[in-house]
This record gives sequence, structure tokens and C-alpha cells, in this order.
Amino acid sequence: MNLLKKIVTVAMAILAALIATVFLAVAIWAAFDQNAGNALSSALTNPGLFFAISLLAMLTIGLACVAIVLMWKETIPESILLHAGASGSAFLTIPAMNAMVQRYLRMQGITSKVKAKKTKNGASVTVRVSAQPNETIPSLAEKLQSEIQTYLIAYTGVQVEKVSVVVDTAEKKPAKSRVV
Repeated sequence: MNLLKKIVTVAMAILAALIATVFLAVAIWAAFDQNAGNALSSALTNPGLFFAISLLAMLTIGLACVAIVLMWKETIPESILLHAGASGSAFLTIPAMNAMVQRYLRMQGITSKVKAKKTKNGASVTVRVSAQPNETIPSLAEKLQSEIQTYLIAYTGVQVEKVSVVVDTAEKKPAKSRVV
């Protein structure tokens, strides 16, 4: 998406520069030519020149609309409704939910990657963690599933349908030798 935005932005800049160059050339020509009034009016009534200027203007406007749509989509993050009442609504964005789960796991001493998704009835969360060599993977997964689900329901009120835990087993680091 970033590459598309860059291409559209560069194309808009080039088209705007072309339009400005055409108008600047016409203005300079009109300033230095005594018969510019007649020549200018005949040049602007030239179908080819009129078509070229109109095409450049329409392309610039079209690209501006595409850029606005691309930026608009980016400024509205996916979110989950927390509460709707008479005075308004409260939403939680997916990036905020990711950050909450990561912060909770860091407090537990666990480094992780988190990816929350909006579902029909709430949210689902996928957590990727590393297990220590002495940990039992099924019990670690069950513990994290239960704790994350309880944490999110308690602090956000969002119904967490599923917590998936992906465990990367950590390799035991060899002890540093202390040869004197």
C-alpha cells in the first residue's frame, strides 16, 4: 500500500508541474508578445491545446481523489465496539488490543508477538511465544489462553472467542566457559 501511495503522489506532483508549466509558459508568452491577446485567445481555442490542458487537469483531480481514498482507509483503523449508550460510543482499535496483550505478557515475563482480529461476536487473538526448556507446552498454552481471555474480558468487556497460542520452543543456551 505504501508503494501505491508513493506512485500516486509522484504522478500527482508531475501532472501538477506540467499544468503549472503550461500556464506559466502562456503567461510569459502573453507578457512579452504585443499581439499576445489575439494569439492567446486563438491558442486557447485550439482544440489540441485545450484537450491537453483538460486531460492533465482531469488526471490530477483523479489522482488526488485516489490519494484521498488511500489516506482515508489508512486513518480509520479497524476497531471493536466496547459500549454504545445515549451519550455516544466507545471503541477499541485492534492495534490497541495488540498492545494491551503484549503489555500483559511482558508483565508476566513473556516476550511475544500478538495479532488480534475482529470477529463477528468480538475478537480472537493469536499469540506467538517462546517456551523455556523446562516448561510443559500444553500447560503453558492453556494457562496463556485462560489468562489472556480473562484479562481482555475484564479490562475491555470484549468477548474473546478464541485465543490461539503458537509456541516456539526456545533452545537451551550453552553456558559460557570460564577458562582461566
